[in-house]
Amino acid sequence: KKATAYVFPSLSEGFGIPGLRSWVMGTIAVVFKYYGRPATGLKALVFSALVIVCLAPYQLFSVSFQLSFMATLGIMVIPDILNHIVGTLGIAKNTPLLSDFITSLSAQLAVCPILIYYFGSLSVVSFVANPLVLWVVPLCTILGGVLVASTLVSSFLSYLIALVIYPFLDLFVFASEFFASLPLSSISVSMNGFGVLIYYAFLLIILLAYRRRTLCGN
Repeated sequence: KKATAYVFPSLSEGFGIPGLRSWVMGTIAVVFKYYGRPATGLKALVFSALVIVCLAPYQLFSVSFQLSFMATLGIMVIPDILNHIVGTLGIAKNTPLLSDFITSLSAQLAVCPILIYYFGSLSVVSFVANPLVLWVVPLCTILGGVLVASTLVSSFLSYLIALVIYPFLDLFVFASEFFASLPLSSISVSMNGFGVLIYYAFLLIILLAYRRRTLCGN
């Protein structure tokens, strides 16, 4: 159900490349999270990225494409390590808030160097803020899709749905502005292309070492 919600914003954008990209990446991330098989998920992600790049080669150099791809990849490959760390600390792993935190942290670890490279800053509070408001995003996505569809049926119905969705949007905006206003909410950091490569190489080594340890343990 959550995966189909990504169709609505894509339709509202005319299924252009940005809408198609967000739908594909979002659907893969959601389906993998709830029905995940790593090999299948990675193959689907790489195949989808190749299709998008073939349709629009300029997307390869698009910041939004790079962020979408890496965030989705991070959600697929990093949570296992974080869950292992949480387990060694004796913390219950099945709580919804912790699950959202691990998902959010995985995506942020995957996109962190890209954000620093292009924007020269790193949001410190996002590691706390994102898990707290993450639950609002799929809800607003679903309601937003229903709102768009309802405009074709009845203006009064769309008005009623808008009354339902606006409080959640206001909550999201308020939380974003509040955390952004905190002292040292973001810090200026610079990273060149070589630094980005070193970061991802180090992350890849950690992932491969964990996978090898897991396979040996089994």
